[in-house]
Amino acid sequence: MERILIVDDDANSLEMLDQELQEAGFETRLCVSGEAALDAIRGGGIDLMLLDIMMPDVSGLDVLRRLREQCTMSDLPVIVVTAKDHSRDVVESLTLGANDYLIKPIDISVLLARVRTQLSLRRLIRMKDELVQIASHDLKGPLMIIMSYAALMEERIPGGAPAIEEVRRFARRIRAQARDMGRLIEDLLDFQVIDDGTLNLFPKPFDLNRLAERVVDDYILPAAEKGIGISFKRGADLPPIEADETRIQQVLENLVGNAIKFSPEQSRTTVSTFALDGSVGVEVADTGPGLRESDLEKVFVKFAQLSNRPTRGEKSHGIGLAICKRLIEMHNGEIGVRNNPERGATFWFRLPIDPGNQAH
Repeated sequence: MERILIVDDDANSLEMLDQELQEAGFETRLCVSGEAALDAIRGGGIDLMLLDIMMPDVSGLDVLRRLREQCTMSDLPVIVVTAKDHSRDVVESLTLGANDYLIKPIDISVLLARVRTQLSLRRLIRMKDELVQIASHDLKGPLMIIMSYAALMEERIPGGAPAIEEVRRFARRIRAQARDMGRLIEDLLDFQVIDDGTLNLFPKPFDLNRLAERVVDDYILPAAEKGIGISFKRGADLPPIEADETRIQQVLENLVGNAIKFSPEQSRTTVSTFALDGSVGVEVADTGPGLRESDLEKVFVKFAQLSNRPTRGEKSHGIGLAICKRLIEMHNGEIGVRNNPERGATFWFRLPIDPGNQAH
């Protein structure tokens, strides 16, 4: 049974809400002050809070402000209740992290509908979090075993006979599929920690030219297997940048990988670095089909379905570019895309050189 914390200094209102919610099948806990409410939250076991704004000791807005330092909107939904139909109170409550609001006198049918909606959303978010945890702990282990055995098959089976070559080809396909699954798991985990606000950056000085050149070298063989050329244009006089090198590499690998994935044979991908107006950046230009105007507006949206499809049936889950955008924004940088004048598209990102302008 889900437990609702009702916070109101008006005894009549408190009793009425308590009775209605219990009759609707909820367990309730009552508090007549803001401090008591915060103590109850610290004790745990609360699924939703009904919070009156007007209270004598600590206002509902102050309670909400302090609460959101400990709990997210999905951790503990809050519906604020106010006797004043003033937009200022409503706007401030929502800005501070209220999930919804009600105006006194309360319509019980509306109250119950909004309570059930918020609790349903909370359950769905928890189910999503549990699924991500399953992906993290229960899928990664078997996946690594599959990849290891496929690698052993490739190493230990000698080449030559047609039947043996077919087995080696099967092993390569197993590894490729497992690698795609591994990338999806990592992307889901990354988006989870970004959404939760628990992803930490570890900035340190590094050479963007050296990183870009390393990524291009890593993709020479995958590009060649598709008949695609790839090259690197080194920007002159790039200063060292202080950022999380691992995360910037993740962004660059995603952009380069996408350029190869969505380009046809005999096309070309060029990775260029540059310095401009107190920032350094990278451009990844391809000579593929480019993007439709409708795609340009949603290319960095999570799970967006774009018109282009990978040219050899590779997997595309619609989450990688959304992660890139979030990672670059966490560095106080910019990311974007444009179609090239002749053909293809160019994805780019810029990062500030001054480390004081970056978020940690």
